Amino acid sequence: MSAVPILCYHAVSPDTGGPLAPWAMAPGRFAEHLDALADAGYRPVTLDQRDESDAVVLTVDDGYDDEAWTHLAERGWPATLYVTTGVAGDTFHDRPMLDRGRIRALADAGVAVGAHGHTHVALDAVPPQVARDEIHRSRDLLEDWTGRPVASFAYPHGFHDRRVRQLVVDAGFRDACAVKQALSSTGDDPFALARIMPTGDVTAEQLIERLRTAPVADGGREQLRTTAYRVVRRARQRVAA
Repeated sequence: MSAVPILCYHAVSPDTGGPLAPWAMAPGRFAEHLDALADAGYRPVTLDQRDESDAVVLTVDDGYDDEAWTHLAERGWPATLYVTTGVAGDTFHDRPMLDRGRIRALADAGVAVGAHGHTHVALDAVPPQVARDEIHRSRDLLEDWTGRPVASFAYPHGFHDRRVRQLVVDAGFRDACAVKQALSSTGDDPFALARIMPTGDVTAEQLIERLRTAPVADGGREQLRTTAYRVVRRARQRVAA
């Protein structure tokens, strides 16, 4: 199986604290990551080109209005932005979010825009009709805002199960991203693609070493701890309701 890293970033900002820590990354560190990927011979491609040799796919979740897009635009690198539509133009985790105009401008500039749910709720811990509405509503809004088809989905928090996966398939998406902290591969499930999510303290050297040594996802069964944690989260959801 050929393997390809799909990287998942979030906020790229001088503010690396707050509710989003440790997933917030300083702009200088993000630039170091991009430079290291280029120096190591990785070639940035879109998700639908991920089977090409030496490929790396960059994805950015949630839709923060920060510096990630400046660094990517300066290099002319493709990326996929997964938007949480319910917080567009507002704040999320105490950070400003891209508004509809900026999302449309990024799409016009060549950024692939994907859906990430409407309220960022864990879809495998809510009733099926809620999950379905989250999936369809985020897709429909983004297609209206960008004037383009939205073909890719990313599960909020990476959480999904067979039921949620099928809802994404039924909605007509081409693929969907999970997390898994592994390399994707030709044997990976196209509706649960593996991604690696670097934290803000990961150096460029550590990133490249991680990509060289990471396990390869093959679309197999989820880990037992993932199943167990889903039970815990569903119980919490019932208590909160």
